[in-house]
Amino acid sequence: MKIYPSNSLPQAVQSGYGGANNPGLRRSEMEGGRVVQLSTTTTVRDTLNLSWNLNDVELAIFRAWHKTELAYGSESFSMFVYIGNEATNVELRIVGGVYNYTHTGFLQWNVTLEAEVFDMATISNGALLVIIDGGVDTSAFETAAASLETELGAHFNSTHPW
Repeated sequence: MKIYPSNSLPQAVQSGYGGANNPGLRRSEMEGGRVVQLSTTTTVRDTLNLSWNLNDVELAIFRAWHKTELAYGSESFSMFVYIGNEATNVELRIVGGVYNYTHTGFLQWNVTLEAEVFDMATISNGALLVIIDGGVDTSAFETAAASLETELGAHFNSTHPW
């Protein structure tokens, strides 16, 4: 997974977390009878509409990043987006690999795209504080993690010596 070049490009502007819930359904028109609708995927993806206001140099950097690092948008990347009031690092992929850019004035461009959001199993600072300060019993998780590490550790050490 690639990383958004935040040291060279500004943070994306977004109108809040949301977008379209794409359930992954396909409809088949029938010559007679009811339309058949089948699920093509079992995972539901949320999407975000992102936009950037870039100058000429930043647009060139964005286009090079899209072409080389993201392989024309086919690779996923991680980026901080605002979910609620806090920035959260999420994994994104540009839907269809397509972005749009519009000249908005002297050396200024507006770049927009739709990105699907993948679950990265990240935990927010607020949730972490609830777990730590809230007295949540994590012993079952710690026991399962230790057991899994013991089982898999021997396998990895014997078959993967590096």
